[in-house]
Amino acid sequence: MSHTLKEKMVLARKRDRVDLSLKLFVLGMNILFLHQVLRSLNIMHMVIAYTGYFILFFSLLWALQEGKLGYLRRGYVNWLLSIWFFAAFMLFYGIILQHELRYISHDIWPFTYFAALLVAAKKDTWKTIDRMIYFHFTAAIAAVLYIWFTYYGFAITREKMMLINIAREVPSLYYAWDLLFGWPYMLLTYRGSSLLRRAITVFGIGMLLLLALVFEKRFPFVQFALLMFLIMLFPIKLPEGSSTRRVWGSRAGSLGLVMLLSLVAFQVVGSIQKGSGVSYTTRLLDRFTLEGSIIDTVLADDRLSGAPKLVLQQAESHEILLGQGLGSTVWRPQGLSTTIESGLFAFFLKGGIIYTTLWYLGLLGPIRNLLIRRKSEIRVFRLLVTFVVLLTPIATIFNAYPSTGYTMLWLGRCTARKSYKRRKASAGCSSFAKSDCRIEQEGR
Repeated sequence: MSHTLKEKMVLARKRDRVDLSLKLFVLGMNILFLHQVLRSLNIMHMVIAYTGYFILFFSLLWALQEGKLGYLRRGYVNWLLSIWFFAAFMLFYGIILQHELRYISHDIWPFTYFAALLVAAKKDTWKTIDRMIYFHFTAAIAAVLYIWFTYYGFAITREKMMLINIAREVPSLYYAWDLLFGWPYMLLTYRGSSLLRRAITVFGIGMLLLLALVFEKRFPFVQFALLMFLIMLFPIKLPEGSSTRRVWGSRAGSLGLVMLLSLVAFQVVGSIQKGSGVSYTTRLLDRFTLEGSIIDTVLADDRLSGAPKLVLQQAESHEILLGQGLGSTVWRPQGLSTTIESGLFAFFLKGGIIYTTLWYLGLLGPIRNLLIRRKSEIRVFRLLVTFVVLLTPIATIFNAYPSTGYTMLWLGRCTARKSYKRRKASAGCSSFAKSDCRIEQEGR
């Protein structure tokens, strides 16, 4: 089929176009990220958050219309439909049990992040997604620095931060610090990226660990140690769409980065400790050995012993299998709670053994592929999913927070087909992605 130059230019533009579902997804994620920034500034407008969720919902619908399910492997299509059908059951079950509407809506919003899974399955979208994550991470650093030095001062202490947060008279540094949730991806795309991006990555991760030390938070150090261990254990290739193509996995490079971050962190910590008169390192180490040994402290943590026991104790026999539905709550000493810190038992609370099993059937696939397939261009995403899954006993991975969207991005890239061959129907195009099929046929 011959084409004029004008027709070829039109076809080229169609191939290079950005899908509407991707545009809606990026817009929705940016709005939700903005909501979290405003939250850290004590500017609470839930209308902004609801707008972001609705845009993600329309992104999900449009991704289905564009045929994005066709980019997933067949087994994961069945897995995804099973999750959705059981979620519909949990919704009706929660309504029958007369759970409060605000709690039900709080459990519904995380399902809009499935738009990320469908959008990420298409390889060409990762250039745009990579820019979005880079922008979020840079903006988070700017927000932390602004709030820190404007309202708290350099020599900050945990006690000072808690007093200020309780008063709620100034922006929350803790909420701003929590915006740095994109650091694992930034770390894995460090090597071979631009000098500016590498500097931002090192500075952002260093600031994350520094404030974790000040806040006496153990979890970020556990996360960092686990991710560095996985990087050294499983050498990986950087994701397509990022600004780098070189291999991340050199043990010398990994250790060098750890030493660099440690050197910078200890220098800054020493300066802060001198100004505040508080030994942060000693206090953090004391928290790791609060119950004696580190193992005893971990086992005695509320995330592993307290909340899961409460969920099991308050569940009736049929709820162990089916859960308590969307909008379910658990009574804790602090009061009524719709979520718990353990991602594993958060699934169990809502949907019991069935829902939890469904989730792990999908989450364990990338781990298996990481172990048996050493050479793969999507190995970095399998490592990220492995990192998230290993933390599910002590961390929630499916909630209304934008970090859930990032988890879905990693999972979406892991569940994509290696090559998407559009099957022709009687009309000449497949039932999936008809517009894409038509463009492909015209270009031949």
